[in-house]
Order: sequence, then structure tokens, then C-alpha cells
Amino acid sequence: MKVDGSDAKSKMGNVPQVQSSNAVAEQKTGETDYKKLAQSYLSLVGQNVPKKVMFEFLSLAKTKQLNPFNREIYLVGYGQNWNVITGYEVYLKRAEATPNYDGFEFAIDRSDPDDISGTITIYRKDRTRPFKHTVYLNEVQGKKSNGEVTSMWKTRPRFMLEKVAIGQGFRLCFPLEFGGMPYTADEMGQQQPQAVYQQPQAVYQEPQQPQAVYQEQENPTVEEEYDDDGVQEAYDSVNNGRDFPSAEEAEE
Repeated sequence: MKVDGSDAKSKMGNVPQVQSSNAVAEQKTGETDYKKLAQSYLSLVGQNVPKKVMFEFLSLAKTKQLNPFNREIYLVGYGQNWNVITGYEVYLKRAEATPNYDGFEFAIDRSDPDDISGTITIYRKDRTRPFKHTVYLNEVQGKKSNGEVTSMWKTRPRFMLEKVAIGQGFRLCFPLEFGGMPYTADEMGQQQPQAVYQQPQAVYQEPQQPQAVYQEQENPTVEEEYDDDGVQEAYDSVNNGRDFPSAEEAEE
């Protein structure tokens, strides 16, 4: 069944509108300043975003006119890696504004359980033939770091496959309108998690009281108490019944 522009939009859902008092940025001409919106968004991220990623985010938001507070563009952080992401609804909304857009269809092929695929067919008014693009489940299925399939791909594989097909298909079918647009999280096999900043915690360790180590000292031998010059005299004194000479006497 062919889905025209309006049906496709209602079928796939609308973008949730998230407004903020800090996110109202307009130029003197009355047009939205997408760069200022992006700057406001970055100031709220609360992360040490690399400069290269910040520049990419600001550039895409400005040139593609994407509003981060409407989830049209956002950042996803994984450890030290950051990705600039867009929502699949953005492609549908932009397609609605394209004069030559004439709807799309999506069909899934389960004939081979080991090679499930989904095909999107996009219609353009200025083309005599429809555009078709196929994505394969085993190539785009989202997985965790341990290789396990993510929950959304387990429970809703058809819907997830359709979202991937929308992102890839519309970029290919409308290269002038969608060329250079950020990928969707579904295309990258990610679950759109929120990047959370954790304040490092100082770990206090109570200092240990140094333990005194007692070592029993042995009585010095004759050789240790007297130097070499007094050893023989000490020995002679013992044999002759006299007292040991002192160290000073042994040195003299």
C-alpha cells in the first residue's frame, strides 16, 4: 500500500516538542538563529565535548537549520566518543516540504529467516520510476558491546528496520535536500542514551599508624667491640685474669 506524504507523517508520529525559555533565539530579521540554539544546547550538555565535535554540531545545526530543542539534532556520548545524531522524523518533515515528494512505501521480506530485509520505495513527482532501497537486518541490527541484540531490535525489529530505511533511503533519493544530514541513532546501532556526567568521588583512606619493628640486638663480640689493634690485647687480658680494656684504651 502506498503511503502519501500526510499518511506517512501520521503513521510515523510527530516530533515531541520540547521548549525551553533559554532556547528562544531569533535574529533581527525574525528568523530563528540555529547557531545560538545550538550554543544554548551545548551549554546544557554538562560534558567536556571535544572542540571538533562542537564545531561539527554548530555547523550542522546552522547549515541544515536543525533545532536541538526539538530533538532535530543532538549529541550522544559513549566514553570518549561523541556522535552527532538526528531523529528519523526530521527526514519525514523535510520530505513533506519538498515539492517533488509523492509518498513512500515500506515492505519487509521474511522469506529467508537468516536474511530478513526491508525495502523502502519512495515516489518523486519528477521521476517516472520510483526509488527503491533495501536494508538487511543482520547488517543494521543494534547490538550491545557484548554482542547481545538491544531490546528495541528484539521486540520491534520491523519498526526499527523501517526507521533505518527511511534515513538511508531519503538521503539517497533526495541528495540535494538531505545530503550531509546527520545519521539517525538507529542507523548507527545505538539506543539514543542520554550522556550522563558523573562527578568523580574522592576516596579517603585513613592513614595507617606506622608499626615499630623491634629487633633484638645481639651482644657484640670481642671483635665488634674493639678494633683490630685491640683484639689481641683483649684476648691476652682475659688469659692473664685482667679486666677488658675500654675502647679508648684499646685505641691507644
